Amino acid sequence: MEGGTKKVFTVQVEDGKPRKDGRPAVGPVFRSALSKDGFPPLEPDMKTSWDVFRVAVGKYPDNRMLGWRPVKDGVIGPYIWKSYREVYEEVLQVGSALQQLGVKPGSRIGIYGSNCPQWIVAMQVKARLGGRLRLLISGGAPLSNEIEEFLRVTSCAYFIQGYGLTETLGPSTVCYPDDMSLVGTVGVAATYTELRLEEVPEMGYNPLGTPSRGEICVRGNFFTGYYKNPELTNEVMADGWFHTGDIGEMNSDGILKVIDRKKNIFKLSQGEYVAVEYLEKVYVFPPTVEDVWVYGDSFRSMLVAVVNPHEENTMKWAESNGCKGSFAEICKSEGLKEHILKELQSVAAKNKLRGFEYVKGVILDPIPFDLERDLVTATMKKKRNNMLKYYKPEIEKVYQKLEEQRVAAKSK
Repeated sequence: MEGGTKKVFTVQVEDGKPRKDGRPAVGPVFRSALSKDGFPPLEPDMKTSWDVFRVAVGKYPDNRMLGWRPVKDGVIGPYIWKSYREVYEEVLQVGSALQQLGVKPGSRIGIYGSNCPQWIVAMQVKARLGGRLRLLISGGAPLSNEIEEFLRVTSCAYFIQGYGLTETLGPSTVCYPDDMSLVGTVGVAATYTELRLEEVPEMGYNPLGTPSRGEICVRGNFFTGYYKNPELTNEVMADGWFHTGDIGEMNSDGILKVIDRKKNIFKLSQGEYVAVEYLEKVYVFPPTVEDVWVYGDSFRSMLVAVVNPHEENTMKWAESNGCKGSFAEICKSEGLKEHILKELQSVAAKNKLRGFEYVKGVILDPIPFDLERDLVTATMKKKRNNMLKYYKPEIEKVYQKLEEQRVAAKSK
């Protein structure tokens, strides 16, 4: 708010449409207020990323562009910078070398490089961040309000969220740095983007309901298709809209939250659909839980979970309950399993989950889900098929035990 006037970030350019002739309902279309009269014309000299870079070199040749901090004897040194001109000259040298190797104009080149460890920053306090940080942007996954507010306070910098995919060529939405009404959201449509939500009836998401929820669809700035994969391209593209597979919640001002993932749903044997990523966000809240993977399938009526216990809090629980041993040994105890299961069911009740969404059995793994076992991607997203293969023997044992308990209870 400024002077009692509500800030306007978006404009609605199309109304929502109800379900008709087998086509799902769609919500209203929102566009950035900067594009209320249409997308602004592009700069005529900047049609590619190379053009953007080349123009920047001409305007700001001596400005800093790329920087890194050398590490010597475990001590991180001051930043060393390369200017736009220096990077430009190196790029030309790389291009010349590729020509010498016989690469022709129009060829596709893939460049691989491992992540630089200096890029990974532990965001704790302003001093640890160098003292000059002004803006932090997160776009890897939606953050809770608590985490966003914590990072705003501890970094002494503006902290905002955005949303986008490789297919949308970067950010589709972004927050404004100094507006608290956007905290806990991924912001509003970027300048060259239009957004709407589409109905997902099997998950109960309706873009014409209150709140408006559905699959996030993007129009405007995105790719032309997957390389040599027209089937997948046709799957995600319809009527000029790119279907992201993410589930969003949008208010009447076009402000977006990412709340779920469309593909990570499955049906239990009684016919109920389970949105597993949402449940995992709920079940990670207990203090003894570091991470959790929820599993179920169409042949069973109950959910089970593999839990990575939080080591420090687990050892505190063990001490207060007379359990001795290493962290790995404690994780094998039935007492800890029962305690964590009760915590999961308690948080389920607090969040008003439905009965079939309650976890009925747990497996404890003291080792976090990791790349070494091929359980997660490089961005720490769960590889669910790989997790099922890895944990399947233990999952079968848990289901067998639950079935025995069900039979025993029924016979009483």
